[in-house]
Amino acid sequence: MIKKIRCFYLSFLLFCLCFFSIYSLRLYVYDFIHDTYGYSDTLNKDEIKKIKKYLKKAKQEKLTLTQKSIDLNALITKGSYQLVWRDVDKSGNVKDSWISFNGQVPSKHIQKYKIIISIEKHSFVEWMPLFEHYYFYYRIFDFLVSIFLIVLFNKYIHHSKLYLFIRNHLQLKTYYSLSSKMAMTFLISTCFVFGSFAFLYYHRSSVFEFVMDTFYQSENYDDCAHHIMEEVREIDFTKDNKNQIQQVIKKYVPHHAMVYIYDQDGVYFTGKTAPLLKQNSIVGDHDQEDIMDTPLYYTYALSLKEQHATLIITSFPLMEYFIPYLIVILFISFSFYFMFFQEFIKKRMNAIQNLQKDVFCLAQGDWQHEVSIDDLDEIGLLAQELNTMRKAFLLSQENEQVAKKANRELISSLSHDLRTPLTTLKGYLEIVQLEKESEEKRKEYLQRCLNKVEEISDLSNKMFEYTLVFSTEDQIKLEPLSTESIQMMIQDHIQYLRELDLHVNECLWDKEHFIYGNTMLIQRILNNIFSNIQKYCDPWQDIIVQTFVEKESYKMCFTNTINQKLDKVESNGIGLKGVEKMVKMQKGTFYKKDVNDLFIIVITIPLHKSYSQKSE
Repeated sequence: MIKKIRCFYLSFLLFCLCFFSIYSLRLYVYDFIHDTYGYSDTLNKDEIKKIKKYLKKAKQEKLTLTQKSIDLNALITKGSYQLVWRDVDKSGNVKDSWISFNGQVPSKHIQKYKIIISIEKHSFVEWMPLFEHYYFYYRIFDFLVSIFLIVLFNKYIHHSKLYLFIRNHLQLKTYYSLSSKMAMTFLISTCFVFGSFAFLYYHRSSVFEFVMDTFYQSENYDDCAHHIMEEVREIDFTKDNKNQIQQVIKKYVPHHAMVYIYDQDGVYFTGKTAPLLKQNSIVGDHDQEDIMDTPLYYTYALSLKEQHATLIITSFPLMEYFIPYLIVILFISFSFYFMFFQEFIKKRMNAIQNLQKDVFCLAQGDWQHEVSIDDLDEIGLLAQELNTMRKAFLLSQENEQVAKKANRELISSLSHDLRTPLTTLKGYLEIVQLEKESEEKRKEYLQRCLNKVEEISDLSNKMFEYTLVFSTEDQIKLEPLSTESIQMMIQDHIQYLRELDLHVNECLWDKEHFIYGNTMLIQRILNNIFSNIQKYCDPWQDIIVQTFVEKESYKMCFTNTINQKLDKVESNGIGLKGVEKMVKMQKGTFYKKDVNDLFIIVITIPLHKSYSQKSE
């Protein structure tokens, strides 16, 4: 609902902006159609002939100035006019003059279309158009064009690709706190407030010109003048009666009009100023270019007790709208505060509500539901942290499932591996218990029993080591470790194998580098690998040990031929699983392959770059 009201309000403001902007161009449009198509909204030839005919009649019959004003007001029904009437003697000297203006004072732009209707050099009527008919049709045209522009904006421009592109790319992609965004919102809304107020104030002429052209091209002061004449008819034109005449004027003349009364000799006698003009003068200086200062003039003849007088009413009808206009533009300007902050609060509330819904989904156990991130502020960071927590929880669940599966497989394998030597051990012991074999056979069976017990003991030791590696995973600390120290450990194991009459070919890296590892883990890895080689290698084939640096990694390769004649339990690979885990704990990779009776192990551990560069 609020969104619809805001859209309607903004559309209305945009409509007013379009309407009054187009309206301010009305005189230029009139110039164009007048020069191009010959359109004219002035007096036609017949109307001009009637005025000339009347002026000749007024001169011949020597009509009074009052009668002239009354007749001209009835004869000239559109526009404004100024009557200049001078009586001259036989020698050509002006013995009496009269200047009467009736209607709105035109702007300089309109004055070029004035028409001077004269019967002689000294007396004439100067007529200025007000374009009543043209303004009527132009307002209809202006209204339709403004409506069309608003519909076009809402339907096409507001949803165009260019608008969406600009709106999306203006969104902030970096983190800003809520306080920063609020300060930014306040700053932008303040710019809109002062900018809109300045624009509406300094372009107020378009609005007041519309009001003047539509409602105040002329006012009817005939009744006002009639009431004043009735009440002052029996009053003497003396200073003692000046206050009485002023009270009559104040009684009938509106507060936005000024009144001047001149005696029959053209001397100012009394009058009334406009209170609104005094009040508004403190707001700013008014000049002739301001439509609010454009007066409407009305001239009437007064008949007092002993003489005649002239009543001139100068009306400023727009003055009473100045303060209301200020209030309206202040309301429009400060409404931007409400719109900007309402939008700011709405976005934050929507983000909180979306976060609440996402948390509710997580609380219901739907950890696959992703928390939406609406913006990069404190609420957005909270959503990011919830997403991180959700992903960590899912990863831990996945790892837990993998670990459970591995443990089930390990237990199943251990059960099988333990069952085989135990079954064999039980069989040998039952044979010995029967005491049917010779002493030599019994010793052989006992020796086989001891071998099976050794296998079971070795299997339990590896199981213990495997469990120990997983239990101490979080306690392992990695540090720079020299490859030379690793080479020395390998040399010790190679020497031990040679003492067992095993043939070893080694090719070890002779330059010092550093890895990021743990000495204890490296020792366990090497112990497991060389123990495997000692137990399962073919003693008549070569054992190959290689170390080298490749692609910023330190590699250790172990190759041996599998002894096919060896009587052993079926391997469950628990020792190598522990080796793989310990290698991964040092950010390395473990690779093993059994191909063509060859068993190959490759261990890769990344180099520690900073220490390796120092050593070079």
